[in-house]
Amino acid sequence: MNIQNTIDNKLRTIVRILEETVKNDDELGLFNGKAGQSIIFFVLTKFLNKQKYYSLGETLIEEICDRSESIRTVDYAGGLAGIGWAIEWLVQNDLMDVEDTHDILESIDKVIYKYIAYTKIEDISLDKGICGILKYLSRRIRNKTSNAHRYTLLGHLEGCLILTDDLLEFIELALESQSNNKLGIIMLANTLRTVLDLDIPVNQSTIEKINKKLILNIEDVLRNETPRYYGDEDLDLLLNHSYLATSYLAAAKKRGLKMHEMRANEYLKILITRFSLINSNPEELNLKKLSILTLVNFYFPNEIIKEIIIKAINHGQINNLSAKLHNGLGVAIIADLSTNNENLGLDISELLFVI
Repeated sequence: MNIQNTIDNKLRTIVRILEETVKNDDELGLFNGKAGQSIIFFVLTKFLNKQKYYSLGETLIEEICDRSESIRTVDYAGGLAGIGWAIEWLVQNDLMDVEDTHDILESIDKVIYKYIAYTKIEDISLDKGICGILKYLSRRIRNKTSNAHRYTLLGHLEGCLILTDDLLEFIELALESQSNNKLGIIMLANTLRTVLDLDIPVNQSTIEKINKKLILNIEDVLRNETPRYYGDEDLDLLLNHSYLATSYLAAAKKRGLKMHEMRANEYLKILITRFSLINSNPEELNLKKLSILTLVNFYFPNEIIKEIIIKAINHGQINNLSAKLHNGLGVAIIADLSTNNENLGLDISELLFVI
C-alpha cells in the first residue's frame, strides 16, 4: 500500500465533506463560522492549486461583509475581532487579493476602539477577552501598506497600550500566592502565545514584564508537573502540559532565550514519551489532542507524534465533523497539511486554537 496515496486520498475526502457541509452553517465568526471556513478554503488554494477553493473562500468573505451589521459581539471566537483578524491574516499571507484591508475593516476598527475606551474588560481569554482583541489589533498594526489615516494606527496603538496595562494587572493579581484568581494551564499558554506576537512600538516595558512573569511561572509549572506519572485517566492533563511546554518553546525560540529553549525541549521529550504509555479510546476522536499534537509537531518535529496525528486524521469519525476551523474539519485539514508538508511557507500555528 502506498501510504502517501492513502494520506492524499484522505485529505481529498475531508475537503469534499467540507464543501458539502459548509453551506449548512449560518454563523459568521472565526472559530465556528464562515470566517474560519474561508481561511480553510484559501489555505487549500495554496496547497492544492485549485481556483474553485479561492472562489469558495471569496464568496464566504463577501457574505460576511454583507451581513456584518448583524454581528453583535467584538470577541475573537465569534465576533468582530476574529473576523477582522481573519481578513488581515489572509491578505498579509498573500492568500487573498485585497487592495487595502482598511476599506473592509474601518467599521470594525471604530467599534473595537469604542469598546476598549468605554469598557473595563475583566476577561483575558483568547476566545472572549483581552487576548483575542490584542490579536486583532497587533495584526492590524502589522499592515504597512494600508492607506488608513494615521489616527487609525494611533487608535490601534492606544488600544494595545490600554489592554497590555490591564493584562499585566490581571496577571500580577492572578499569580499572587493568596489570590483566588489563578491562571489555568491553557490560559497561561494562550496568553504567552498572544503576547509573543505583539510586535508593536508601544508599552514595551509592560510587555516585557508580562513575558517574564509568564515564562517564569510556566517554568515552575513544568518543572513540578512533568516528572509526574500520567495514567490513562490523565490524558487531558498530559495534553495541557504538552501545550504549555510547546508555547514555552515557541516563546524561548522567538526571544532567543537559549537556556529556556533547552529546558522546553527537555520537557517535551519527557512528555512525548508519556503518550506512548497512555491507552486512549480508539473509538473516540479527540480534536483537542489533534490540535495540540499538531502544534507540538510544528515546533518540535517527532515521529511518535506524527504517527499519532496520522492515525487521528484517518479516524472514521473525521467524516462526521462539522465545517469549523476550531473543533471541526479545519483541525483535520490543518493537521494533514502541516504533518505531510515539510516546507509549508505558512505559520499554521496561528490557526490552531486550544480553549
